[in-house]
Amino acid sequence: MRVGIDIGSVSVKGVVIDEKSVVRREYLYHRGNIKGTLNKIIKLLTQDLKNFKLALTSSINKVENRNLFKDQIISLIEGSKFILKDQVIDGILYIGGEKYGLVILEDNWSFKNHIYNTDCSSGSGLFLEQQANRLNISIEELVKLTKSYKGIAPSIATRCAVFAKSDIIHLQQKGFTVESILAGLCDGVAKSIIDNLLIGRKFKKGILLSGGICFNDRVVNTLKQKSNIKIINLPESAYLFSIGSALLAEETFRDSIEVLKKLEIPINVSFNLNEPLELKLSKYPDFSSLSPYYYKEVEIIEYSNIKNDIIDVYLGIDIGSTSTKLAVCDKDGDVIIGLYTKTKGAPIKAIQNLFNALLYFQDKNKVRFNWLGVGTTGSGREFIGKLINADLIVNEITAHARAAVHILPDVDTIIEIGGQDSKFVRIENGKVVQAIMNYICAAGTGSFIEEQANKLNIKLKDISKLALGHRGPMISDRCTVYMERDINYLIQQGFSKQDLIASILHSIRDNYLTKVVGREKIGNKIIFQGATARNKALVASFENYLKKEIIV
Repeated sequence: MRVGIDIGSVSVKGVVIDEKSVVRREYLYHRGNIKGTLNKIIKLLTQDLKNFKLALTSSINKVENRNLFKDQIISLIEGSKFILKDQVIDGILYIGGEKYGLVILEDNWSFKNHIYNTDCSSGSGLFLEQQANRLNISIEELVKLTKSYKGIAPSIATRCAVFAKSDIIHLQQKGFTVESILAGLCDGVAKSIIDNLLIGRKFKKGILLSGGICFNDRVVNTLKQKSNIKIINLPESAYLFSIGSALLAEETFRDSIEVLKKLEIPINVSFNLNEPLELKLSKYPDFSSLSPYYYKEVEIIEYSNIKNDIIDVYLGIDIGSTSTKLAVCDKDGDVIIGLYTKTKGAPIKAIQNLFNALLYFQDKNKVRFNWLGVGTTGSGREFIGKLINADLIVNEITAHARAAVHILPDVDTIIEIGGQDSKFVRIENGKVVQAIMNYICAAGTGSFIEEQANKLNIKLKDISKLALGHRGPMISDRCTVYMERDINYLIQQGFSKQDLIASILHSIRDNYLTKVVGREKIGNKIIFQGATARNKALVASFENYLKKEIIV
């Protein structure tokens, strides 16, 4: 028997093969824990094997044991040849989590050329997963929902994560269903791959598909339809790298224990480290003292103990791309109750959930609200504002500034990091004198933090606790693609989740200060706003750099 394992940017795949076919296969997401996942998959594959040959292939740099680790492209070609037997093809199209490319072959299966994507991951599986996560959909749910979707999918610009994000927000505001948006994403990814690798090329005998994207019927079918190329997708297509490495295996092992003793992934420690994430100048509020409770999917926080009363109130709703918030204030502007829920790509449903929770609160406390006025803000303010007949539809800069000055009259600087965008506001004498909004790059936003937490299998509420006190290596701050690439490299080098999260938070801060603030002046009375203000470690990263008190 032969065993082959492929370590990718998001998953570890492994197979056991005999002389003719694949007899066992395993596919596991590593969530940043490569070593643990690798150990698990080796044990699963070899649990009842004796005297088997084993080899691995991977994008990990500086692997010391070249007898054990095989070249990826050679592994891919050998795996493809094994599965197709005598069938001749023109090339192999591989689409992985972070990279995709095309290997062009001669008639005798020898290598002719290799074309691959740039540093941008817009056509990769990871790109698709990121966009799905923004809609609170797992990659498994995406595959299921798009397979059953029969309607016309809207067009989404998938050449860049930033433009895709903008299109998704606009489609949500227009009332498109989650299924239709996901289908549009899959179609867009397929078209990006065609434009970057296949367009203008002739393939008479067809090409073989490889990688995790093979499980996505919508992408595969769109590739077939739009490229007019014979694209072969087989049950073993996701495991071709693993199969090839098994065929190239030279070293023989008796059991999994022997393999694990020999297998070492080196950790490179020659990295520049950030400052430890610590708060020294700032007083941070104890959010746990607010005692939130839940009504179905809505978090409820009571700021005022009101019962058995009829109260004159104002209602404010912030409809964001990631979350939707509601606040009820009395005539003096003091908050009575705050509600929070995930938008999940369905702003109408989110508003319905909030209103139902509001009714629950009134019934529970025997309170009746007399509405004096209603305002909406956020990316969905126009759509929802018209739907509920709001008195005011207010832009986000105005809403943020008005609230900040009400709470802290001498505030001069607002730092705001939301789910999909960031804002920098300067205030003088209670008036906005400058406002900068980051419409373009998503690297310095809360959604990027959430995406990385999901990737590392970390709950959002645990991020701050894990990162505080840790430094983390310095990584790129200029784009989600390069930040993602650096994080994947650190994962491969064996850094802990605590270090990775610290690195991510430092890079979020640096991206904000570079892309949003730039050369503008930051004052001395700084208030940090937005849902990310609940992340104590992120607030600490700003204090570390600015050497000033950050007020939350």
